[in-house]
Amino acid sequence: QSEVYRLMSNVLTDTHRAVGWGFGHTFPAYGGSFRGVPILPREMRIDMIFYSAEFAALSSQVSPTYGESDHLPLLAQLVWQR
Repeated sequence: QSEVYRLMSNVLTDTHRAVGWGFGHTFPAYGGSFRGVPILPREMRIDMIFYSAEFAALSSQVSPTYGESDHLPLLAQLVWQR
């Protein structure tokens, strides 16, 4: 975890840590190789959704489908607390 993550998580909540399941790895979206070195898919969790105290997290998941990005999308369901 980075210093930026620590600073963000001091004031906001990480959706995956609150209600997610599993490792939440989002990068790289697909395997292959780079200059002959194999790249395994889904090795790192480098994408996050943070939310403030005005919201509550209901669910969080990594989508298995992706477009042109080398990251898998995150999906989260948040509800606004009045």
